[in-house]
Amino acid sequence: MKQKLTKQPRKPKTRPDCFIAIPFAHKTRCRQAVDHLQATLIEKYPHLKGTLVDPNTIHITLGVMRIGKDQGMIQQVEEALKKSVTSVQGSVALQPVEFSGIQSFRKSVLYMKPTED
Repeated sequence: MKQKLTKQPRKPKTRPDCFIAIPFAHKTRCRQAVDHLQATLIEKYPHLKGTLVDPNTIHITLGVMRIGKDQGMIQQVEEALKKSVTSVQGSVALQPVEFSGIQSFRKSVLYMKPTED
């Protein structure tokens, strides 16, 4: 008689719940570029119109974390971020970023691939 194997229950995946981002909707040139990109997509692929998000939410994500609902942890992350920004401000020379195509991961995230230095 064969023994039936029982599957171990999977641990629920913990998803990121804290995002560190730079909003760009208030920057006119960035907003115009997003508006142009979305208009071009809709013109060429009208069926995508309902999939596009509000350009007012456009941002660049710098980091993601899992911190839960602990307000103390949220405050610690905020404080650490403020100190980190202050310590690197002025010491990092920002350069334009060039891109070399589009890639994806997890079959759900598309991103523009930066060129190598």
